This record gives sequence, C-alpha cells and structure tokens, in this order.
Amino acid sequence: MKALLVTQVIKNGLLGVLLLLTGFVHADSPTKIGSLADRLGTARDFTVLEGNFTQTKHLAQMPMALKSAGQFRFEKAGQLTWEVTSPVTSRLLIYADKIVQYDGDRPVMTLTAEQQPVVRVLGDIFYGILLSDPQRLARQFTLVADDNLDVTRLVPTDRVLGLAIDWIELSGEGQVSAFRMQEHNGDQLFIELQELRYR
Repeated sequence: MKALLVTQVIKNGLLGVLLLLTGFVHADSPTKIGSLADRLGTARDFTVLEGNFTQTKHLAQMPMALKSAGQFRFEKAGQLTWEVTSPVTSRLLIYADKIVQYDGDRPVMTLTAEQQPVVRVLGDIFYGILLSDPQRLARQFTLVADDNLDVTRLVPTDRVLGLAIDWIELSGEGQVSAFRMQEHNGDQLFIELQELRYR
C-alpha cells in the first residue's frame, strides 16, 4: 500500500500540487509587483523553451523524499508539457485554463479553470516564471525578498490560497531555475530546471 502511494505521488507530482489547492482559490487579488521583474530576469524572445527537471517531494508524514525527473517543453503560444520519465512515466499538458493528464497517449483526467479555479493559478505560476512575467505572478502573490539573497519568496495575497501554500521561493541567475513550495500541511516541493534551451 505504501509503495502504491509513493508511486502515485511521484507520478502525479504537479497534479498533486493542483489537487492540494483545489477548492482553496477564488478571485484574483491585486498586489504590488515591487522588484519582482528584476528578480525574474529579462523576458527573452523565444517560441519554445525546453529543458530537463528534477522534482523532489518531501511529505511531512513520511521520512523519505520522493524524487522524479523528466523533461518539459514550454510553447510561448500557450502550452506547457511536463513529462515525468523516472522512476515512473506521466505526462501533463498545462494550459492557461486547463490541465490534462495522460497515460501514454490516452487522456485520463482533464481539469478546467471553469471546474476548478486553481487551474488558472497553477498556469499563472508556471507561465509567469517561464515567461519572466511579473504581472502574472502578481495576480496571486506578493514579493518578499532580501537584496543580499539569491532567493525571491512569493507569499500568497489571498487568505484562502494561504491555507494551502505558505510560500514559494524562486532562485536562479537571469532566469528562474529552481522553485521551492512550502505547503501549509508541512509538505514541500522542490523543482530544479536544467539544460534550458530557447528556440
């Protein structure tokens, strides 16, 4: 039973984050952008951004970390493909207003922003980071940063979203290359982007 749980958490890494947030999010909250634009780096002119990732999930109730790896492909026109290849396989297509999970070539689950408003929040987070777009991130978060640190912390401005996420930390030089999310239940997700290729 424990092995099945571990496999599902790894397989559904980002989807698990989405499901954690389900039901916690409502209308956008305006916030100040501060120096977030400086922290995100300069927006690049590209059509496609590809790379590899590793993601580590620390569950508050389990002593071991769950690790997985894979590739991602972000098309500026509006699609992020997040494919876990190790230790199990899983593929998510993340759009601004919908997320589709695949098992091989077969879609097994679709969530729309109309069904679950959190879908738009997850899209805002990833699109904001990958596009270096502070306006997107400012819809849900405020910046808490120390100019002497290489980390930018985003804190939810929405009280209800804050019931699910304590903070998100972004780090990297010129482009965000690491993302750490502290969940309110004590779990933590760490994603590192590697070998970024712009086309």
